[in-house]
Amino acid sequence: MPGMDGYETAEGLMQMKNDHEIKDVPIIALTANTQDSEIEKCFESGMDDYIAKSIWRPKWKPNIQKIINRWISGERDQNARSSQPWPELDNSVFSEIRTVMNGQLSSYVSLFLKDVKTKIESIAKILDDGENEKVVIPAHIIKSSSRLMGGMRLSAIAAEMEKKAAAKSLADEDLQELYSQMQLSFIELKRQLSDNLK
Repeated sequence: MPGMDGYETAEGLMQMKNDHEIKDVPIIALTANTQDSEIEKCFESGMDDYIAKSIWRPKWKPNIQKIINRWISGERDQNARSSQPWPELDNSVFSEIRTVMNGQLSSYVSLFLKDVKTKIESIAKILDDGENEKVVIPAHIIKSSSRLMGGMRLSAIAAEMEKKAAAKSLADEDLQELYSQMQLSFIELKRQLSDNLK
């Protein structure tokens, strides 16, 4: 957009909503960059959800429609995170890790986050290449390592992705939904881990 990017637009719209100049309408980003830092930036600027440009192709239409319908129907919550039976971070598990790792906790968490980020990026490439069955291995690694760290929701999302990919029952229209949930969960888990290290 001339003179204003999407982040500035979102911030302006948020100010207008806060000043009751416009209704509380959802702001959905359409972005080519799906790195977690960029998604965080979207949410920090006031956006409510995002659609990756890489999925803008006919086979992804059902999922795009699902995202739009979620907001039209009012089925929304903070940053598009639906309520889940699993906590983002199980504090009892993390407390045990803190006790065991002692002075090495920060390094341990950093290695975990770096590894999971790499695996999520590999899943993105696999999905973009259309090789759905190859999702099994990185999803399994994310499932296991996240559970050990106490990231129960991320682990549950990865477990669902692994199970469906292994059974070859992961339909194309479900892939971006699970991948989006995984990215959002990772961002929130990273935030909570960072808070617990302070």
